[in-house]
Amino acid sequence: MTTPYVLLIDDNPADRQLMEMAAEEFRADLTLRTCASFAEAQVLLDAGPRPDLVVTDLNLGSDDGSTLIAGLRLRQLTVAVITTDTNPLRQAYCLAAGASAVWRKPLHFDALAALLTEMRQLATGSHQTERPHLVTGR
Repeated sequence: MTTPYVLLIDDNPADRQLMEMAAEEFRADLTLRTCASFAEAQVLLDAGPRPDLVVTDLNLGSDDGSTLIAGLRLRQLTVAVITTDTNPLRQAYCLAAGASAVWRKPLHFDALAALLTEMRQLATGSHQTERPHLVTGR
């Protein structure tokens, strides 16, 4: 099995760096690439390779979450959302827009290990369980 490729879109440089550090620290069995905006992600997606999973922050400055999810789904990509928003209606909104999962951003570095495992499972199609920090869809 090849190592799954996950593209993370997050406009917060500290969050991107933290996820990259966690992927390295916990030796996550995935290739993680990060970018700061949907426009930057589109360039990466056009250039290839195709990611197994795109994880996007829900609040990317001027980009609307549902528009972003819909745009990624038009490309036939598996999409998950990562957010600090705990509103169940917003989470349901993301799932209805086509996201496969909605994760809350972990507050502690060690919690990122579980999140990276969830990302890998979703990227490889082996995601089956629901975690407390996870709302799953499709």
